[in-house]
Amino acid sequence: MMRSSEDKPAINQVTNEAAPPEWVTQGSLALKMLCRNLRDDKKYAILDLGPAVRENVDFYSHYASKIRIEDLYDSLKQADALALSEGVPDADTNSKEKSFKHILSYSKDTRFDLIFTWDLFNYLTREQLQALVAHLSQFCNRRAVLFSLTTNNQYVSDQPIGFKILDQENLISPPIVTGRRINMRYREPNLARLMPSFKVDKTFLLRNGMHEHLFILDD
Repeated sequence: MMRSSEDKPAINQVTNEAAPPEWVTQGSLALKMLCRNLRDDKKYAILDLGPAVRENVDFYSHYASKIRIEDLYDSLKQADALALSEGVPDADTNSKEKSFKHILSYSKDTRFDLIFTWDLFNYLTREQLQALVAHLSQFCNRRAVLFSLTTNNQYVSDQPIGFKILDQENLISPPIVTGRRINMRYREPNLARLMPSFKVDKTFLLRNGMHEHLFILDD
């Protein structure tokens, strides 16, 4: 007997939905050191350049007087799409610097103590990275700390990974999947040249092959 469409088993809910990835816990020596150096009697102004993640905001709230979240990667994609639609050439003089001034627009008295860029640097050109750090350094308190993650793999995932802070010593993230996007492969000497307002304080190699960096605003 032929089944009607009403008799067919409801399989769409299973076959059309991808199973959520199994998140991986990764010890973070840089986060551990950063937290260890935070004072109990002080509240910090924190800037996170990744997407808004509840776990991260909850973690920051233990230390912060102010938390600012900017999904910079997504904002840059939107800015690039707008520039393309308006026929603005990619190599337009100072266009990258102008983008950061527009996207990360702060009042003159804004100051940050901690900046989390996560793995964003892997997706920025040298010109973008240099312009970004030069812009942010204007809004940093003395001895501000910048936390970043880079990798030396030839390719990276199609977009930033999306880390969550589990506790003072651990991060969690989806499994790191290599995509087709060419990685800028920034090494410490490259970063030092592109970030003259900051100095490298500590670098750690993680089990997943990524490098953690702690930068301190140079006096």
